Amino acid sequence: MYMNDGTTAITPDTETGNILLQDGDQTLTFKVDYIATGKATSGNVNAVTNFHINYY
Repeated sequence: MYMNDGTTAITPDTETGNILLQDGDQTLTFKVDYIATGKATSGNVNAVTNFHINYY
């Protein structure tokens, strides 16, 4: 998982730098690389990804 710049890696269970928030709705943009855990084959795929973000 990477910060919005696409190169700064986010290490699980560690704090990132501050992201300045404004009043109202927020959009936090992250980028992710998926890593294959087995051989890829053709066909349909279903996937679910969950991210848990703590902010305070």
